[in-house]
Amino acid sequence: MAKILVMEHHPCETSGLIADSLSLAGHDMQIVREFDEKVTRPQNMDEFEALVVMGGPMSVNEQSQYHWIEDEIALIKYAIEKDIPVLGVCLGSQLLAKALGSQVGPGPITEIGWHPVTLTHEAQEDALWRGIGERFNPLHWHQDVYSLPHGACLLASSELTGCQAFRFRKAYGILFHLEMSDPMIRDWTHAFSAELHKEGISGQTILAGIDENLEEANRIGSIIFDRWVALIS
Repeated sequence: MAKILVMEHHPCETSGLIADSLSLAGHDMQIVREFDEKVTRPQNMDEFEALVVMGGPMSVNEQSQYHWIEDEIALIKYAIEKDIPVLGVCLGSQLLAKALGSQVGPGPITEIGWHPVTLTHEAQEDALWRGIGERFNPLHWHQDVYSLPHGACLLASSELTGCQAFRFRKAYGILFHLEMSDPMIRDWTHAFSAELHKEGISGQTILAGIDENLEEANRIGSIIFDRWVALIS
């Protein structure tokens, strides 16, 4: 049994299917909730065999407002140096890209909703993504985007975003969401309704896409997360 460090940044943005894969493998999770005023954050990864960094509505460039951003980037760098598996989702992938030296900032438009993602040729030979297929429709919910980190392998892109997923050694960044459950999506449309209104996006449109897209997204997510968990020594 391995001990896994999980970083969460908003009450709604939990690890979902990732936690299911970790539990199924018998691993123990220590969850750090950065939004908790009494949070205690490890200073390094010495007690952990893997690092999961989840999403959140903030930007990696808001370090003056969210002081934990620098600490998490330091943890990610430490994990990479020690060849410890890292999985970053949405904000987590932005933090990973930032830790690897990429520029992170607002994309041309906010990408929210069920939109196609296309996997690269390299993804078909990747330990996590092989055999998944070329194209599928996951849920997106992000404003910031990033350039492919130097030395990383591009795994997926979308029409609006050139880098949707990448690999650097044992670290994986995924900008879109495969970890979501039906209740989580409904919680998000409620919690972030002001953002949806600002962007002119209907929460009902997102909910309407659940029946058509979620089952396949969950199937792919379970495969990806199980394979990532298998990287943990």
